[in-house]
Amino acid sequence: APRLDEPGGCSNALRRDEAGGKKLPELEALTMARRAIDAGAAGVGMGRNIFQSDAPIAMIQAVSAVVHEGASAADAKDLYETLRAG
Repeated sequence: APRLDEPGGCSNALRRDEAGGKKLPELEALTMARRAIDAGAAGVGMGRNIFQSDAPIAMIQAVSAVVHEGASAADAKDLYETLRAG
């Protein structure tokens, strides 16, 4: 997929096949977020992967680490598990 700053880039990095649908396992959701950021997205939008999480606040923080701190999906998943455990 072209980056947003390349010719043929699009204004919306979230593809239609990634929008909606069932809740994904945390690592899959974080991997989707990482791929969107790597493709040039400025951020991500998540609904059910946050609201239906066992630990919504921990998931928000894990997604934030991907978007704002450049964390890998695996590192963000580790952060989620640590925060979830309390």
